[in-house]
Amino acid sequence: MARPRKGPRLIRINGIKNWYVRDGRGAQFSTGTPDRESAECVLASYIARKAVPAQPTITQLLNMRMDDLKARKVSSASNTVYRHNALKAQFGNLKPEQLSLPLINEFKQVHEHVPAMLREYLLELKTTLKMAKDNNIISVVLPISMPAKRPPRDRFLSKDEAAQLWNAAHSSHIKLFIHLALVTGARKSAILQLTWDRVDLTNGRIDFNDPNMPITNKRRTLSPIQPEVVNMLKEAKDYAETNHVIEFNGKPVKDVKKGFALAAQKVGMKDVTPHTLKHTAISWLAQAGCPIEHIAAMTATNANTVRRIYQKFAPEYLQEEAKILANAVSFTNTFAKQAAPSPTAEAIK
Repeated sequence: MARPRKGPRLIRINGIKNWYVRDGRGAQFSTGTPDRESAECVLASYIARKAVPAQPTITQLLNMRMDDLKARKVSSASNTVYRHNALKAQFGNLKPEQLSLPLINEFKQVHEHVPAMLREYLLELKTTLKMAKDNNIISVVLPISMPAKRPPRDRFLSKDEAAQLWNAAHSSHIKLFIHLALVTGARKSAILQLTWDRVDLTNGRIDFNDPNMPITNKRRTLSPIQPEVVNMLKEAKDYAETNHVIEFNGKPVKDVKKGFALAAQKVGMKDVTPHTLKHTAISWLAQAGCPIEHIAAMTATNANTVRRIYQKFAPEYLQEEAKILANAVSFTNTFAKQAAPSPTAEAIK
């Protein structure tokens, strides 16, 4: 009796550093990496592709994309679920070749009230279709035009507004989130994923780098905290029921969107979101004249982003340079109103 055929698996080949995927008895290919964990991701993607039918639907392609994100432990996978839900609701039962520009335009009209999210939805659909084509699962990809990026918001809170927002927060975990966001300039995700083992209350340091998360373009940093913040965190830790700093009812908080929005609504700040707090921290530092490099390091923000904010709010920004140029100009304003000539003797007569 013939032995059953083995499924896809990782193998080592003598004299070769990289792991190989072997499928069955003969078919095999290199993963391109000697790292076992990375090779496992390649294997998982291969298995996921094999499971996709010959004519997959958009839903099946999105599921394959999600499996790939999870296999590679991409931190944005949890947020990507919401984008997939919107795409599945509109296109889920269709096959890629059934997509059309009228259907895409209809989707745009449905979501035009949230332009930033619409862009995220379409970008995820475009990425999923490209992945499927690159892996020879589909042969044709509909060209999808992307909405233009919105200009960055310049909304930031004054110190009085920040105090109003904090006082309006209905729950201690929302208050703690607001406080940490303002004193560190950290992103919402970094604060929500922060665990107590990375909070050094002795030396006054918060390490927002999660060793279990892959490094992405969303920078994180080691933030110093002042004694009053240390005291606040000590009190919060005394009541902690989980290892997460931001918790509610004995569970880590996945998102503060609803609680934050309620607090903002109470004080009439409809245009304020959790990200506004990061922008606020950068703006306050710029107003205080802190060097761009220091602000970028403190808030884990790209220096070009800081520079854009800095030039609007820093009181001394380019003032010395403007003074040098002004002093170099010795001629008078040609547009100034000419002084009226004094009357002559003939005119007086």
